Formats: sequence, C-alpha cells, structure tokens
Amino acid sequence: GRPEGDRLLCPRDYLGICHVEELVRAGVAALKIEGRMKGPDYVYNVVRCYRRALDAVLAGAPLGEAELDALEAQLARSFSRGFTDGYLLGGHAATGAGLMSVERAINQGLEVGCVDESGFEGAWVRFDRDVAAGDMLEIRSTPGTDAPADVPKRWPIVPCAADVRAGERVFVRCKRKVEAGSAVHVVRSAGVIEEARTAVESMRVEEERLCEGLAWRDEESGRPHGDGPHSGDVPRSGDVPRHAHARRKSSPTRESSLSMSPDDASGDFCRRELTLDDAAGAAFGDRVIDLGEVCRASDIAAVRRACDAVARWEADAVLCRNIGQVELAIEAAVPWEAAAPLNVWNARAARVLQDLGARRVWLPEELSEPDCRAVRSAAVDDGLAIDLEDASRGSTPLMILEHCVLTAEGSCDHACATCPRRLASERGERVLVELDRKSSGARVRVRVDEQGRTRLYR
Repeated sequence: GRPEGDRLLCPRDYLGICHVEELVRAGVAALKIEGRMKGPDYVYNVVRCYRRALDAVLAGAPLGEAELDALEAQLARSFSRGFTDGYLLGGHAATGAGLMSVERAINQGLEVGCVDESGFEGAWVRFDRDVAAGDMLEIRSTPGTDAPADVPKRWPIVPCAADVRAGERVFVRCKRKVEAGSAVHVVRSAGVIEEARTAVESMRVEEERLCEGLAWRDEESGRPHGDGPHSGDVPRSGDVPRHAHARRKSSPTRESSLSMSPDDASGDFCRRELTLDDAAGAAFGDRVIDLGEVCRASDIAAVRRACDAVARWEADAVLCRNIGQVELAIEAAVPWEAAAPLNVWNARAARVLQDLGARRVWLPEELSEPDCRAVRSAAVDDGLAIDLEDASRGSTPLMILEHCVLTAEGSCDHACATCPRRLASERGERVLVELDRKSSGARVRVRVDEQGRTRLYR
C-alpha cells in the first residue's frame, strides 16, 4: 500500500487574515483571492472575511485577536487543505514541513466537536461550535486493528440533522462504528452555501436592472445605434460589459487609502523579497554566480556577498533572475546577466535589459530553436549589441518550492548548510517518484539549496 504522509507537494492554504494590518502598512495595494477553480460559496465566504478585516484596518480600528480567530474559523468552513502563514513569516517557517498537507489533499474542514460516546448506528457528539442542519460532518475515527478487512479506511461523512449550538450534546447518526474521542469536523457548510446562493441571485437581479432598457445612442442625433427598428432596446454585443460589476468604478477613497505614500516607496530593499543559489551554475558557466529565482528580504545579504565576489574578480558576473537582484547588481556596479524568470520573448524586452546594463541574456528554455533564432535576428535588425544565448535544456526547474521536501525523511535541525540529506540532493541522490494511480511512476530530481528551498528537475 501507499505510505502515510506521501503527498509531499500538497501545500496548505495561504492564510493572511491575521496579517492584513501589517500588509496595508507595508504598502500592499491589492489582495488576490483565489477563486478561478472554486465554487461561488468559497469566493463569497473568503472575500467577505478579508473585506471585513480590510475595512476595519482602513477605518482605523483593526480587529482584535478574538475577532480574527472568528474570521479564521469562518474561512475554515470553506474548502482548505489546512492553513499556514509560513510564507509571510519567512525563515524556517517558510521552508519546514508545516507548510504541507502531506497526509491528505482534500478539505480539512473546521473542527467543531468530538465524539462523547459511541452508540448503535451513531454517536453522541459534544459540539464546541455552532453547526447548522445540512452541514456535512466528518468523524475522524480510524478503524482499530481488529476491524474486519472490508471496513472502509476513510473517515465517515454524515449530515447534521438539526441546528446545534456550541455546548450541546447531540446524537449523530452514522452506520459505521466510531470511537469515543474522535474529532468531528464540518467539511461542507450549508449556511455558507445558502448565503452565497442568495448573494449571487441578488447580483443577477441587479445586473438585469442595470441592463434594462440600456442602449447606446448617437450623441448628435440621439438615435440608437444599430440597423433594425428595435436595435436600441438592448445593448449591442461588445458595447457593454456583460456583468454589472465590470461597469462599476472602484471607490477612489478606498484606492487612495491603500496606495503607498511617496515616503513609503523610497526604494527600501528591506521590504522586498529577494536567494542565492548556484543550482544551475554549470548551465551558465562556472564563473557566473546564479542568484536563484526566489526573492526574499532575508536573501539580500547573500546577493550582496555574490556581488562582492564579482567585484574581487572571484567570479565574472552574477546571474539575475528578478528585478530586485538587477537593482542590487547595478548598485554594486558589477557585471550581470539575466535569465528566466526574467524572460525575454522578443527584441523589445532584450533592449530593456540592455539599457539597464545586462551584458548577456539567456533566452527562456520554453522557446524552440527557431523561436530563439527569430528573437536574435530581430535584435540584430533593431541594432542591439547584447548577447542572446540559449539556456541549456534541463536547467530550468519544473517547480520551485519554498519548503524543503527532505523534511519528509525525518526531523529537521535547520542546519541547511551542513545537512547530509541536502548535500546528498546536490549529488543527485534524491528523487521524487509519482505514485498517483494514473501515473507511470515518473521520477524527478530533487535539489535543495542552503535556504531550504526545493527545486525539481527533469
């Protein structure tokens, strides 16, 4: 069978609700809420939680710890693989095993109580949070070693039959036997789904109201555009955005409140996220120091050490992969080159980097050989003198992870520089094997740098 905790590339969900005030003060002007592959109930619930926290900060009355805890619990009523704020905290919090949901890749839900007593075709559950009729409850009870072989190993999921208040003890029907002390989680919130349905319906009504009788008319004649006698009764395709929210203008007050003041935007590198890594050094020449793709403030010192090495003629150049590194290289007045993710797809992008002072640009590995020739030809026609080179095939990681996947092998002492497992990965002695039932057992090389970040290669 499959080993437990084998989902090494399944991250927990990014949780920043307790850091909204810090983000605003740091000059963050927008929060991106994941929703492209989510249902309306997820989008509705998550956006309203962050909206409440953000409005409180902008009003000068940030939410307290208890209120933020309540919002975190509300977020957990939508799909999540567990939460982490390690990416914001940085350091070892951003590289450790706590970032990953290695045991399961499905909804973790919100813990709402525990089994108080097992009964016939059900159990008495003592709830410490409110639940509603129709909520789906996951009872995390694992069959004992004496259980028959045909007993499912997955935790049972059953509906809650009635509204329950925190502190109540209620019998929950479940055909499978569950053990006393088993945690009970809400994994589907009927209330959130209904609230989202109501909100979406109200938006549709609003859209219909705004579109009713709306038509574009000629400013001089006042006549509606179109060919037919009734063409002015409805908007023409392409004239008006389909959705009402696309026609609204955002509040200028809210935008200005979130904008950085000139004093805040004064080039403070300590606020930026700059990594020093020579994982792909061989692909770009032994005398070029590859600064890596990830940018965090904690990496600035390492980037500057690399620039100092170039200044002392211990290396020919640094290889910059992000704008922050470019600015540091310019500041240090050392030769620098550029490579993905500073991608150059055309001559215009190459000119920008040439004007900034790059001595060479490595074209993205995704470009085919004919594409690379076309870019170089266009650069020559445009009068560019910068060298445009092809990156070695296989030098671009398939994936870069903030955390160290080698923590799955055992506890970590955070001594990355001397870690035997990490050093073994540099020698090519660590691979990941895909165990998905539809896979062919694909193997990818693992390399971990001194910051505990993982890169996966073909």
